Amino acid sequence: FTLLEAVPMYQIQVFVFLRSSHTHHASRVAVAQVPTFRAGYNAIGTHATPKMLARRKGGVAISLSLGRTTFCFVTAHLAAHQGEKGQLLERNRHSVHILQHLLGDGRDACTCFDHLFFFGDLNYRLGSPELPDKVSASRPESVQYWDEVATDIANASWQSLYERDQLREQIASGRAFYGFDDGGVLPFAPTFKMGK
Repeated sequence: FTLLEAVPMYQIQVFVFLRSSHTHHASRVAVAQVPTFRAGYNAIGTHATPKMLARRKGGVAISLSLGRTTFCFVTAHLAAHQGEKGQLLERNRHSVHILQHLLGDGRDACTCFDHLFFFGDLNYRLGSPELPDKVSASRPESVQYWDEVATDIANASWQSLYERDQLREQIASGRAFYGFDDGGVLPFAPTFKMGK
């Protein structure tokens, strides 16, 4: 394999490798960087002021033509956390912002390629966005919910976890990644962070 292109932005990076025998078919290689800004939210959850979030959020992309087929590979780091007002909405907005600004001319990247792959640290969680990231004794519903999640993990109940997935819910409702396919239930453990 041969490295065709690489593009970094802060800690976000994407690399595209091609089989060495196919590199002569690659053309129109382009790169893009789209930083996003974290919105501040006031006590009632409305937008207050944007600020750069330590230059760690946004997306980078590499697009190319391979023969007559066009590809775009986007990796992103979207807003984190759960239980804070507006975080899920912010992830959705940032994904749209990235896709609408990759080309630099106002066109939506989703309509410009035969195949578009969007991956990375998307930070969608399991369950309601109102649940806190961690179990909280002051929130009994969170204790019960995260106990159920831990049981699903212990039992390898990937279908049950998939049904709780925020990204799946956002795609199904058309609120984010409209027209994308997340691949469905995976036959292996998803990545997750659990308290020790």
